Amino acid sequence: MKLQKFLTRLLLFATLACYVAPSFSQTRFWEPINVGNVLSFVMNSNGDIFARTGSVLFRSMDNGKNWSVTGLPRTFIYALAINSQGHLFAGTERGIFRSMDNGAQWVLINTHLLALSLTINGSGHIFASAYPDSLYRSTDNGEHWIPITKNFPKGIRVDVLATNASGHLFAGTEKDGVFRSLDNGDNWKPINTGLNNKYVLSIGINSQGHLFVGTNGSIFRSTDNGDNWRLSNTGLPPTLVHAFVFDSSGNIFAGTELTGVFRSTSNGDDWMPLNIGLPQNPSAYSFVTNASGQILAGTQHGVFRFTNNGDYCTVTLIFICSFIAIM
Repeated sequence: MKLQKFLTRLLLFATLACYVAPSFSQTRFWEPINVGNVLSFVMNSNGDIFARTGSVLFRSMDNGKNWSVTGLPRTFIYALAINSQGHLFAGTERGIFRSMDNGAQWVLINTHLLALSLTINGSGHIFASAYPDSLYRSTDNGEHWIPITKNFPKGIRVDVLATNASGHLFAGTEKDGVFRSLDNGDNWKPINTGLNNKYVLSIGINSQGHLFVGTNGSIFRSTDNGDNWRLSNTGLPPTLVHAFVFDSSGNIFAGTELTGVFRSTSNGDDWMPLNIGLPQNPSAYSFVTNASGQILAGTQHGVFRFTNNGDYCTVTLIFICSFIAIM
């Protein structure tokens, strides 16, 4: 009798085993647009985008959906720039080429300058940093070039040039930090107060005129035109910082080596990774904002389009319970 009651209780007894399985509802931030190993972009006033991939220059006329090869001769391309008239300039191993018909035909306008970086100010003046250690300016659409190295130390390689809305020039160097010119390149001075890492790879300037410098391990920010710099690295791993772009809300995107894209919504105070949809260990070398306001990132795996505002994946906790009857 006692055994029967015991067995009856066992039949009615169940153990409740519960576990929590996280289910991630992930929004893919980036969608691929296969072009190649994209190193830099420029865009004209019509929204046509040009992307350089080593020795080939591509063009997209539909916001990055489709790409075709331009007429630039096959040669390694170091730098791109475009002026307000839509004239394109390419710094290559053969010299500087210019196209005045949206990339269909190109003319070699200078055979002496190996331009590592190009920038154009609001007056249409073109500035080139030439290997190994020279700076040049053209005021006639690239027809003639003059050196602008007064007060600029010899033997310093400039890897990146940038200009702000006031026409001030900034030169980022391989090992000597940042130099600034307030007079169209006629005179230069170093501006490195607080810039503890002087290996400068990239320079970004937001709508407020704040400067951001990417180095081989960190980001620095200046809110006073480069007079003083502050480390802006919270949340960022030690990595090479190749490029910056700013969206219409003032958010900053930074492209890095093998750690992908990081975004700051706090003007650089802190950074968060933004890599869902990118391949593993992505290197983001360049950015451009298309005519629809979408950000394109150039990586070693091709072009990727940013698809939303970057809110991180939501986590749904699904409670799964199983009842185990003990017979």
